[in-house]
Amino acid sequence: MVGRDGLSEQDKWTLNLSELFRVVFLQQNAFDSVDAYCSLQKMKGLLETMRSLDNLVSGRLDHGVLYEQLTDIPFRAGLLRLRGTPEADFPVCAATWLEETREGLNSIEVVVR
Repeated sequence: MVGRDGLSEQDKWTLNLSELFRVVFLQQNAFDSVDAYCSLQKMKGLLETMRSLDNLVSGRLDHGVLYEQLTDIPFRAGLLRLRGTPEADFPVCAATWLEETREGLNSIEVVVR
Protein backbone atom coordinates (compact mmCIF):
# COMPACT_ATOMS: atom_id res chain seq x y z
CA MET A 1 0.00 0.00 0.00
CA VAL A 2 1.17 3.47 -0.83
CA GLY A 3 0.05 6.37 1.34
CA ARG A 4 -1.12 9.67 -0.08
CA ASP A 5 2.36 11.12 0.53
CA GLY A 6 3.82 8.54 -1.84
CA LEU A 7 1.61 9.57 -4.73
CA SER A 8 2.57 11.94 -7.49
CA GLU A 9 1.02 15.41 -7.54
CA GLN A 10 -1.19 14.37 -10.46
CA ASP A 11 -2.37 11.23 -8.64
CA LYS A 12 -3.27 13.29 -5.57
CA TRP A 13 -5.35 15.56 -7.81
CA THR A 14 -6.98 12.54 -9.48
CA LEU A 15 -8.09 11.24 -6.07
CA ASN A 16 -9.52 14.66 -5.20
CA LEU A 17 -11.23 14.95 -8.58
CA SER A 18 -12.87 11.55 -8.13
CA GLU A 19 -14.26 12.71 -4.77
CA LEU A 20 -15.51 15.94 -6.39
CA PHE A 21 -17.12 13.89 -9.15
CA ARG A 22 -18.89 11.68 -6.61
CA VAL A 23 -20.16 14.57 -4.47
CA VAL A 24 -20.95 17.10 -7.19
CA PHE A 25 -22.00 15.02 -10.18
CA LEU A 26 -23.34 11.70 -8.90
CA GLN A 27 -25.21 12.82 -5.78
CA GLN A 28 -28.44 14.76 -5.85
CA ASN A 29 -30.37 16.43 -3.04
CA ALA A 30 -34.01 15.37 -3.18
CA PHE A 31 -34.94 18.15 -0.74
CA ASP A 32 -33.61 20.94 -2.99
CA SER A 33 -36.10 21.98 -5.68
CA VAL A 34 -33.31 22.93 -8.12
CA ASP A 35 -31.16 19.86 -7.44
CA ALA A 36 -33.92 17.23 -7.15
CA TYR A 37 -34.16 17.12 -10.95
CA CYS A 38 -31.42 17.99 -13.39
CA SER A 39 -31.82 18.02 -17.15
CA LEU A 40 -29.38 16.22 -19.41
CA GLN A 41 -28.24 19.58 -20.80
CA LYS A 42 -27.31 20.90 -17.37
CA MET A 43 -25.62 17.60 -16.41
CA LYS A 44 -23.61 17.79 -19.62
CA GLY A 45 -22.61 21.37 -18.76
CA LEU A 46 -21.58 20.35 -15.26
CA LEU A 47 -19.53 17.46 -16.61
CA GLU A 48 -17.84 19.75 -19.15
CA THR A 49 -17.10 22.25 -16.38
CA MET A 50 -15.47 19.51 -14.30
CA ARG A 51 -13.44 18.38 -17.30
CA SER A 52 -12.28 21.96 -17.87
CA LEU A 53 -11.36 22.20 -14.19
CA ASP A 54 -9.31 19.02 -14.52
CA ASN A 55 -7.48 20.44 -17.53
CA LEU A 56 -6.75 23.70 -15.70
CA VAL A 57 -5.45 22.00 -12.57
CA SER A 58 -3.48 19.36 -14.46
CA GLY A 59 -1.81 22.08 -16.52
CA ARG A 60 -0.73 23.92 -13.38
CA LEU A 61 0.53 20.69 -11.79
CA ASP A 62 2.55 20.01 -14.96
CA HIS A 63 4.15 23.45 -14.53
CA GLY A 64 5.32 22.63 -11.02
CA VAL A 65 2.49 23.69 -8.72
CA LEU A 66 2.20 21.31 -5.76
CA TYR A 67 -1.08 19.67 -4.89
CA GLU A 68 -0.91 21.10 -1.38
CA GLN A 69 -0.98 24.60 -2.88
CA LEU A 70 -4.44 23.87 -4.32
CA THR A 71 -6.10 23.19 -0.98
CA ASP A 72 -7.06 26.84 -0.42
CA ILE A 73 -9.11 26.98 -3.61
CA PRO A 74 -12.75 26.07 -2.84
CA PHE A 75 -13.38 23.71 -5.76
CA ARG A 76 -16.14 21.76 -4.00
CA ALA A 77 -18.04 24.82 -2.79
CA GLY A 78 -17.90 26.43 -6.22
CA LEU A 79 -19.07 23.31 -8.04
CA LEU A 80 -21.87 22.71 -5.55
CA ARG A 81 -22.98 26.31 -5.99
CA LEU A 82 -22.99 25.76 -9.76
CA ARG A 83 -25.01 22.59 -9.38
CA GLY A 84 -27.67 24.61 -7.57
CA THR A 85 -27.76 27.26 -10.28
CA PRO A 86 -30.95 27.37 -12.37
CA GLU A 87 -30.45 25.85 -15.80
CA ALA A 88 -30.98 29.13 -17.68
CA ASP A 89 -28.16 30.80 -15.74
CA PHE A 90 -25.80 27.83 -15.73
CA PRO A 91 -23.66 28.53 -18.84
CA VAL A 92 -22.78 32.08 -17.77
CA CYS A 93 -22.21 31.11 -14.13
CA ALA A 94 -20.02 28.15 -15.13
CA ALA A 95 -17.89 30.28 -17.46
CA THR A 96 -17.49 32.94 -14.78
CA TRP A 97 -16.52 30.36 -12.14
CA LEU A 98 -14.00 28.72 -14.45
CA GLU A 99 -12.41 32.10 -15.23
CA GLU A 100 -12.17 32.98 -11.54
CA THR A 101 -10.69 29.54 -10.85
CA ARG A 102 -8.19 29.98 -13.70
CA GLU A 103 -7.10 33.31 -12.22
CA GLY A 104 -6.73 31.73 -8.78
CA LEU A 105 -4.67 28.86 -10.18
CA ASN A 106 -2.47 31.19 -12.20
CA SER A 107 -1.77 33.27 -9.11
CA ILE A 108 -0.16 30.29 -7.36
CA GLU A 109 3.60 30.60 -7.33
CA VAL A 110 5.46 27.57 -8.64
CA VAL A 111 7.64 25.94 -6.01
CA VAL A 112 10.99 24.63 -7.20
CA ARG A 113 11.39 21.07 -5.96
